[in-house]
Amino acid sequence: MKEKLFGLLINLGYLEHYLIAQKTLIDKISNNFEKFVIIDSSKIYHFPKNTFLDWFRYSNKSFDIGKLKEKIPSNFVIFQPENLKEFEDFISKKDLILIDNIEYQFHFFKIFMLIKKYNIKQIILSNISNNASFGRLKLIEHLNFFFRKTLSLKLYKLLCMTNFFKQVDIRFDCNRKLFAYWNESRKKKKFFISNNNYIKEFILVNSRTYDRYHDINSKKSNDYIVLIDANVNHYEDVAMRGKLSEEKIVEHYKLLEEFLIRLSNIYNKEVVVCIHPQYDLNETKNRFRKFKVFKGRTEEFIYKSSIVVLYESTMILDAFFLRKNIIVLKPDFPYLSPGSRYNELYLLPYLDLKNKENANLNKNILDKSFLTSKKKYDEFILSHVKADNSDEAGTDKIIRIIKEKYFN
Repeated sequence: MKEKLFGLLINLGYLEHYLIAQKTLIDKISNNFEKFVIIDSSKIYHFPKNTFLDWFRYSNKSFDIGKLKEKIPSNFVIFQPENLKEFEDFISKKDLILIDNIEYQFHFFKIFMLIKKYNIKQIILSNISNNASFGRLKLIEHLNFFFRKTLSLKLYKLLCMTNFFKQVDIRFDCNRKLFAYWNESRKKKKFFISNNNYIKEFILVNSRTYDRYHDINSKKSNDYIVLIDANVNHYEDVAMRGKLSEEKIVEHYKLLEEFLIRLSNIYNKEVVVCIHPQYDLNETKNRFRKFKVFKGRTEEFIYKSSIVVLYESTMILDAFFLRKNIIVLKPDFPYLSPGSRYNELYLLPYLDLKNKENANLNKNILDKSFLTSKKKYDEFILSHVKADNSDEAGTDKIIRIIKEKYFN
């Protein structure tokens, strides 16, 4: 009999961030399963990488395997196949239930063929956020996005429809509107042409944000103005519009710093800058010489914030749930990709740093805008944060259902 094993399929270059983003889930997996395997996908590709069609060609994700092993629970093991043959030899001898954390890119299609061949159970976790979108792009950017990202996903879905690839067994998601669309498509027998035709079962869960805060008894504060900084040369942005010059980056941070100083003076609050775990701390400190910069403490400072300022971040869900004042800097700012769909639908206080009129902003104007926006917060929270009709933590539900379906 094959060994039944729960695991995660991921490029180890992204594992450190994953361990931070899914800390609660990782802890609960460790406490509920005797063994958990992490399979590195960085070398198991079929079609060539680093070509025009590779969406990740500008993403250089190096990692230190020794340091990674120190950061995972003791009952987690890492498997690093050197090629597809080693990967196939491993999965052919296991009864695997895998959290799929790889993109649907052409060079991974052989993996999906092997998942089908050996009937590997696939699970997608979307309990963080899935609302990012790219709009208002130039023609060349649209073409880059289509050929490097959209085309492979559409082909993947087509191959699922024709049973060449195996459908995803379960998608755990915190987006109630996406669930409604999936459910309606099935009822109306439009599933064949649906954007979600690769999903066999869609289960709503409360989001990571809900799990973080719903039972916290400590008192919130409003001590800081918190900027969640964006990487202006994020690999997805570079893939679409090329790398920004140092001159443009300097201009961007000059405008941003001036705005933050003005906001700090209006509200008499200290500005702190928080960055993504994979961003360079020293580089960001050099950009923000007048403010304190913190890495890996975004959650803490949002909890202590009065105003959260950002372009695009999944941490916006935390700000919504905690009912913080939010300023989204204008999505069509020329040196960053546009903001997400939920920014457009649920927030009013857009600010364009290049607009001279913002020099005349005052507390009354901002406070009125914050108050208007907060009237929509409850709708957003029910749609994207507390999406499940229960008080059960999303991570608890994920673990419970996986154990019930595959380990009882």
